[in-house]
Amino acid sequence: MDMRTIGVKYGLLLAVMIFSTFCGPYCSGQITLYNTGTDGLVLTIAENEILTIQGNMENQSTINNYGTILVSGDWTNAGNFNASNGSLTLNGNSTQHFDHANQSLFQFNISGSGEKILESDLDVTGGLNLTLGILTTGSNQLQVLPNALVEGGSQESFINGALIIHGTGDKYFPIGKNDGFFPVNLFNIQGNDPVIRFELFEPNPGPQKPEELETVSSIRYWEKSLISGILENARINLSFDTSEELTEASFAVVTEAESIGGLFQNLGRSEMVGDIEDGSVTSDLSISVNANFYAIGQEIDLTGIDCIPSAFSTSATNIEDRSIKVYCSNIEAEGFSFKIYNKWGIVVYETNSVEEATTTGWNGINNNTQKIEKNDVYRYTISGRFSNGRELKKFGTITKIN
Repeated sequence: MDMRTIGVKYGLLLAVMIFSTFCGPYCSGQITLYNTGTDGLVLTIAENEILTIQGNMENQSTINNYGTILVSGDWTNAGNFNASNGSLTLNGNSTQHFDHANQSLFQFNISGSGEKILESDLDVTGGLNLTLGILTTGSNQLQVLPNALVEGGSQESFINGALIIHGTGDKYFPIGKNDGFFPVNLFNIQGNDPVIRFELFEPNPGPQKPEELETVSSIRYWEKSLISGILENARINLSFDTSEELTEASFAVVTEAESIGGLFQNLGRSEMVGDIEDGSVTSDLSISVNANFYAIGQEIDLTGIDCIPSAFSTSATNIEDRSIKVYCSNIEAEGFSFKIYNKWGIVVYETNSVEEATTTGWNGINNNTQKIEKNDVYRYTISGRFSNGRELKKFGTITKIN
């Protein structure tokens, strides 16, 4: 390999002249910028200038970056790096190790097909852009500070590990795992200086589900940690693909839990985009303060299930139309409930008997007062389980007429 070492003890001008003469705007091989004297070497990349390093770079002195640095090999910063408003891009097509000695960058760009491995903590103050290549964080912290913009992200370029983002408003976490890109979006974050960490894990062992859901994914989950500050409100958007084994993308919902293996509560769905192969769903409810685990769920498909008529008349010619009955079949007796409420929310009819609900039903008489209810619109709820294991859960309205 072409090995190059740069080191002088005389001030800025001579240092820049020697560096420019030695390799110009393009350097190849192993480049080491080191301190040989009391002043050391100060390398400044001016605004609109580009320094391309085709190989490894080690800084043992000082770099001031107002321009653009492109590195295709390993980056080791054992000296001082003044990020200013410059950018640094890792664009190698083979594995690159990035050790920035816990110092910050203004603009950090990931391109090139090789994996990028973070070897120390890193703060990004201006922007993070993912174009091509996987950035693996390991046990190190990658933080995006307030007002920094996160862009890009795809199946070919994501953060494999944790990402920490500061601030309120809308935040984007382009994270993934095991060659899969499954980003998180938080919308309308409210609170006081929240610092939020997200990481994706596979699988999701033993999730429990509420009755209204068909499934909660055992494939993967996202973990949230509030590092500091106060998080008061935010809706969350999660991504999914065919591995989630959804039967219909339109039934996808967001779920949350306080512990792995715990009960994943339904946060609902305010918006769904895409399809089973490549889609995302946004929660209807805000994430809870105490819940830190999120997964894709699927609501029960009640399409075509019409158990309750929309109206009835106690004086109908056909005796079958003089009461409201449940017309679904194959309902399990255990856990069944059928309730009817007036417009003030008072229960006027209730039964836990499948036989009563399907053969007799409600004839318009208030169970409590034993008086006939007036003609009006009534609300109902019905819940239970079919004999094939599918859950039954519906609500709606009934109109009582003459």
